[in-house]
Amino acid sequence: MQKSIWRAVIEVALIIFLIYSNLLMGKFVRSAMGAKRGLAWAIGDVFTAANFEIAIGTAIVGYVCLEFLPFKLSRVLSTGSSCPSGSTLLTCTTPSPTEEYGPCLY
Repeated sequence: MQKSIWRAVIEVALIIFLIYSNLLMGKFVRSAMGAKRGLAWAIGDVFTAANFEIAIGTAIVGYVCLEFLPFKLSRVLSTGSSCPSGSTLLTCTTPSPTEEYGPCLY
């Protein structure tokens, strides 16, 4: 249990790091104000309370999406198939003799 909590904290922290690095790069690349005013100004402009709230919120949403959606999506795709011989929708490549066109990917 404690291991999964640490994993969640690390993943959320990584997402926050990526958000802030993206914001910081935007100060230098898109607006070019960071290049004119310097790194200290860019860091001060990026690390605000509003940006921190946005980063925390999007990091939690991103963690939930990355953690739970692939599992749910794989369960839906693997059980919702009518492909022959018990194949999943993603691995079915040939039609059964009774179906000319079906849900399988050809």
